[in-house]
Amino acid sequence: MERGDVENAKAAYWNGDFASIYGNEELNCHLGNLELSKKNYKDALDAFRKGYVNHPDVAEVWFGAGMAYVGLKDRVEAMAALTKAIELDQSNPEAYYQRALLHLKNKNTEEAMHDLQTASDLGLVEAKKRLGNLK
Repeated sequence: MERGDVENAKAAYWNGDFASIYGNEELNCHLGNLELSKKNYKDALDAFRKGYVNHPDVAEVWFGAGMAYVGLKDRVEAMAALTKAIELDQSNPEAYYQRALLHLKNKNTEEAMHDLQTASDLGLVEAKKRLGNLK
């Protein structure tokens, strides 16, 4: 398979050709992230859902699902998935940042500021800038 051959990579994944190389949750993350990069949010969500159904304790699949829901403009599910990702891994500044953006869209400024502060404390420069604009 050639590098960048997305369609054959998807087919190989869904046929289970690489399951012995990586854990299934890792494959779901890779496929989901690939679909996110192409803005195929529904396909991305399908991949991440398979990940969290089979491995509900892996923060990356929840974060990816959250980002897919953001792309699908489903704020409620995006918030739930990002919150789950944060519960499982409090060290991911991007999860806090993305949840803060949802809080801002929902006019929850206090919650947004809290998440932006946490993301900033974890080293995310964009969060620090955004927080400065809110104060």
